[in-house]
Amino acid sequence: MISSLLIYCFYALVICVPMALYLRSQKKRAVRARESAEKGKLFSEGPKAQHPQIDTTYCIGCQSCTSVCPEGDVLAMLGGKAVLVNAYKCVGHSLCAEACPVGAITMVMAGPSMGAEMPYLSSDYETSVPNMLLPANLAGWL
Repeated sequence: MISSLLIYCFYALVICVPMALYLRSQKKRAVRARESAEKGKLFSEGPKAQHPQIDTTYCIGCQSCTSVCPEGDVLAMLGGKAVLVNAYKCVGHSLCAEACPVGAITMVMAGPSMGAEMPYLSSDYETSVPNMLLPANLAGWL
């Protein structure tokens, strides 16, 4: 009787301790994601160029998009779903969209008002940003 009780206690520890550690890490990760989202709202006007758009109805919360992003905290998990928290940090390489197993992430361009801030090349091979020069091979001279 006592040996079976010890066995049940041992299995309970084996199951409960890792579960408690996992839940604590998820809670800390959610707190960091909320803080990052608030910081992104304070210091950003939004995405500047190509960025991910997440369809939360299809997101299964696997965290593959957040773990594959090399830019850091562009995406985060809030409420079991992926969300865009620091869109201004995204460089548009679309690794998150490729990593999504259900196709919930698509890459979209920023609005036209944001695109107006992006430099462009004139017919005289000059950029729209003062003092910004392009190498000859990028400007099309070669």
